[in-house]
Amino acid sequence: MSRSPTVAAACGLLATTTLLTGCGVAIVRDTGASSTSGTPTDLVVRPSTTATPLGGSRPSGASSSVSSATSPPPPATYAGWARELRGLASTTRRCDAGPVTITQAGTTTELTGSCGTVTVDAAGVSVLADHIDRLVVVAAAGVVVTRTVGSVEMNGSSAQVYWVTGSPQVVDQGGGNSAKRIEEGT
Repeated sequence: MSRSPTVAAACGLLATTTLLTGCGVAIVRDTGASSTSGTPTDLVVRPSTTATPLGGSRPSGASSSVSSATSPPPPATYAGWARELRGLASTTRRCDAGPVTITQAGTTTELTGSCGTVTVDAAGVSVLADHIDRLVVVAAAGVVVTRTVGSVEMNGSSAQVYWVTGSPQVVDQGGGNSAKRIEEGT
């Protein structure tokens, strides 16, 4: 069954609006509704109610549409980011020098150990890592904080990359990105 352009545009607008307001969203096939051919026909948008703005906790009772202008500034050190992101991490993964690709928008992931290539291919992703050989940021509005990184490629927009030690080669082909060294902190 084909979708009308209006329905597709509405789903895209809803997902974009939800991500920009600090919420997470998942679009999944509703396997409960099927056409006569037995294939899934409906997409369901499920907003995440657990999204918290980066740089600070959401005040108790505050709605998910809290403006980023009311949030405190992001942490200035690795230790500060670690406290912030570990509290939000939905996934912790050990790299063991293998590649990692993050494709779910609005998630926070902690990567332990030494990672090979880490690719961030979803909007609004936050990553806390020990070591990344090669970081590739394809999506928009992500934050990656690592102790060390060998090289950084930024192709998305409004992404932030922070590292503690080293002098990685940074290639920025996107817009509004930032990549800089920060202190370890306590």
